[in-house]
Amino acid sequence: MHRETRKIFENFSWMLLGQVAGRVFGFFAIIFLARRLGKSAYGMWAFAFALLSYGMLLTDFGLSTYGLIEVSKDRKALKTLLGDILSIRLVIAFFLLIIIVPFSRIVPKLSSMSGLLFLTFLNLIPFALSLDWAFRALEDMKFAALWTFIFNLLFFLLIIFVVRSPSDILKVPSSRFFSLLIASGLLIYFLWKRYPELFAFNVNFSRWPAIMKVSVVLTASFVMIKIYYNIDVLMLGFYRTMKEVGVYSAIYNFVLALSVVRFSLLYAVQPTLSRIEQIPWKDYSKKLWKFETVSIAIGVLLYLFVFVLAGPIIKIFYGGKYTSPETIKLLRILINANLIMFINLVFPSLLIIVKREMLYFWVTTAGATTNFLLNLYLIPRFGYFGAAYTTVLSEFVVFLLSFVLYYRLIRP
Repeated sequence: MHRETRKIFENFSWMLLGQVAGRVFGFFAIIFLARRLGKSAYGMWAFAFALLSYGMLLTDFGLSTYGLIEVSKDRKALKTLLGDILSIRLVIAFFLLIIIVPFSRIVPKLSSMSGLLFLTFLNLIPFALSLDWAFRALEDMKFAALWTFIFNLLFFLLIIFVVRSPSDILKVPSSRFFSLLIASGLLIYFLWKRYPELFAFNVNFSRWPAIMKVSVVLTASFVMIKIYYNIDVLMLGFYRTMKEVGVYSAIYNFVLALSVVRFSLLYAVQPTLSRIEQIPWKDYSKKLWKFETVSIAIGVLLYLFVFVLAGPIIKIFYGGKYTSPETIKLLRILINANLIMFINLVFPSLLIIVKREMLYFWVTTAGATTNFLLNLYLIPRFGYFGAAYTTVLSEFVVFLLSFVLYYRLIRP
């Protein structure tokens, strides 16, 4: 086996093993919370977590992607960038934590959730300290996978012991905070021990404008992605009931859990994709389509499995109270979005790698705009079915635009 192929396979195997093991615990945590909290309380947590996902996006500020690409090209860049990236992320995290309670007081529907939102947004601090991106850039994927595994395992174990009823809802974000803090702390220790020559916390404020000039475009793009991933949950909360939010979130989280295979593959090949300027196009193109072929094959197999066994899957994981013809139909709709994600493995990332960040932004904006407008019309009329169809169409719009841009701008 070719050395590079072997390295990619090794990285993919580690990422898949860690991600699957971690996501298994994460997924069972979702199932446990959905059962123990009940539909309404779980809907509140799902709503709070949807808001947190935007907070995490702003905290990251595109810096993990920026750092990953730069360090993939030259690993010595980590010594220069580490302190700046962590510092910027921490500043943003504390700012968002400070403003979340006043924000919740202003919005009438959120006023009763201010305590839950504060504890949920407290998770931004350990998230800002996470270094999984650094290990992925160094192609040492086992430590990035370990971070996911440890965090999800600890979170699962903690909620089993402390969450007994809907009244324990505040213990959910607290458990997540401590789990994330331990996992991130361990990753900092491992980076220090394994790469002492690259570990340096140097903060140079003069570099921040240049870093943020690139990362702000990536952040705007990732916000657009989050919109078409999570705005459906938020809009269901505003237009429908928390019960519908709970049902939709439970089914959608199963679909997202399956995408762990796709992201593991993407993380494994990203360092190779980042070296586009160092590899002849003919060889690069062969690698690219090899990655795409593997991803599509996996996506089709997962699609057929879930579509055929939708009913038993829901019953096994969520129990009888979530199993109905409506939830089966909902899962069969949403699994189409997962298939499109597998087909669209590398094309969006290529736009970032060739420094066409603004085009990447416009692609994601098109997906988010499609998602928002369709949700605005369909959710009040069709509830979570409208949200599901919108998710599928949004993924298709992003794939179509990314694929067209690849052929017109990237391929020689």
